[in-house]
Amino acid sequence: MPRVTELTPDDLSWLNAEPRRPNDLAARLSIHRDTALRIMIRLNLINGAHYAAKYQVSGGTRPKPAMWSRPCLCCGKNVTRPRMQFRCNPCLERARDIY
Repeated sequence: MPRVTELTPDDLSWLNAEPRRPNDLAARLSIHRDTALRIMIRLNLINGAHYAAKYQVSGGTRPKPAMWSRPCLCCGKNVTRPRMQFRCNPCLERARDIY
């Protein structure tokens, strides 16, 4: 799992003091340039349209996943859930608590 990069208030004030480049932020926080770019786009400090589409913040709505109604593999209840989810949500929660 990647390391979560949190910006301190000091870092935020440094970013907002004057226009910065992603390379400047990356050097200050010791992170990769692409991570700095994503952070700056998330904070609306730079326009993400200038870079690549993969850094765009999703503005649209996601299509709903296909659903199916079939018996749960654990308890056998016939409830509607997303396709390819073979256990109902209560059984999934119980499994998460065990492991």
